[in-house]
Amino acid sequence: MSFEASPIHKNEERRLLAVEKTGVLDIVNEEIYNVYCHLSRQITKCPDSWANVIDKYRQYNFVLDGEDINDQIKEERRTSPRPLTFCQYALNSKSPLIANDLTKHKIFKNHPSVLKIDGPRFYAAFPLINSEGYILGSLCVRDFRVRRLSKNIINLMIGLSKKLSHQLDIQTEQRQLSIERITRVMETLDEEITLSLIHISEPTRPLYISYAVFCL
Repeated sequence: MSFEASPIHKNEERRLLAVEKTGVLDIVNEEIYNVYCHLSRQITKCPDSWANVIDKYRQYNFVLDGEDINDQIKEERRTSPRPLTFCQYALNSKSPLIANDLTKHKIFKNHPSVLKIDGPRFYAAFPLINSEGYILGSLCVRDFRVRRLSKNIINLMIGLSKKLSHQLDIQTEQRQLSIERITRVMETLDEEITLSLIHISEPTRPLYISYAVFCL
């Protein structure tokens, strides 16, 4: 039996719009988000952590952190086809998705990476939920050994994911305000240009001089 992609929910179009509004897609700006992955690793003691948003076709990891992750590996892992990702299943619920033993998990046990001898054995995803209630992606950790998170650690990770979600909300609002300002400026400029063109295109009125002037 092969690994199966997660079903698409009926609110997907609105969720995709919310993802686009964050402005993080295809933007490498890790210094803003590094702290979340760094803290995730410290809290869970997992070697790898990342945060992502998921669009229609792919998962985009806007920050990655790990013991053996360099810039080249980051770029290799920056995007993944959505149907092959673990994190697509984190879109299904606002609760954390935790697989203590991936080899025994009903969803992930047949994933190609899990079937490898040296593949991941533990995975946890904490949904990034925006102010409108849409799940944009998740804050994740993984390990290469079977493990279990305590209730306290899970709560700390939920709190951390909420803080990251709030930051994405703030950035979305700022981005929308910037877009609105630019739109207003462009509309004003367009009106000014239109008025200028109208003025330029107005025919020049001929100058009529009375013949009587030359008879004086």
